[in-house]
Amino acid sequence: MIGLTTTLAGYRAAAAELSGRVRLIAESGDIVAVSGDPSGLDIARRVTERGVRAVIIDRPRLASDDLGALRATGVAVILNRPALRADDAGDASPSTTASAVSVQAHVARGALRGMLTDAVGWGRVLAAGPLALRAAGSEGGRDGGERAVLADLTAPGRTGVALIASERLGTRGEARLRATVVAPERVDVVWSDGVALVTRSTRAGTLAVPRRWESPERLALRRALAALEGEAAIDDVDDWNHDAGIARAILAAR
Repeated sequence: MIGLTTTLAGYRAAAAELSGRVRLIAESGDIVAVSGDPSGLDIARRVTERGVRAVIIDRPRLASDDLGALRATGVAVILNRPALRADDAGDASPSTTASAVSVQAHVARGALRGMLTDAVGWGRVLAAGPLALRAAGSEGGRDGGERAVLADLTAPGRTGVALIASERLGTRGEARLRATVVAPERVDVVWSDGVALVTRSTRAGTLAVPRRWESPERLALRRALAALEGEAAIDDVDDWNHDAGIARAILAAR
């Protein structure tokens, strides 16, 4: 039985659902789940010195260097990114090389950086490879106003990725993302209210992939278990470094 240490309610509920594989313990579990802010990272650093083998970072808001340093200690690092879940990414993985990908995202004021990182991630997933930034620009954002950013990216095979993300003053925490693959098999992803809906279309018709009902916390915990049991290789930190790095470059563009 693998031990989980956490104070986060979502993971405590997930452990109860996976009680045949996981048990909650007060400290020094095999897995620790922490919040994705600097205070959570401080906890993760301390517990890695006590034999912890995997750390779940919930909704990361950390610099890539911080996560790289944590991974360098030898622990498995699993990131819970609800707007870019591993299972949703698998459902949307293109079957053929895309000729073009478009990603659009809209968020409330102040949430642009986080959603932009996930928008870049969807571009990476649907283009089936790492992205390179060719050009970027932004407008607005002065005196606390609305801001929009645009980016032109490219992926291996010269797949073009067009990305637009904006924040709006009138929204109250709502976020929405849409990503589309232009290819012989068209893939559409619409994410809102914490749920991704994936459709795949060909000349033969359209398939709506059943939505995922599992909580993001339970999925993250299952992925941590798979990493410890040797069932999966987790590369979340590399993906995060890629996505966050490009997002920073887009936001820095004028």
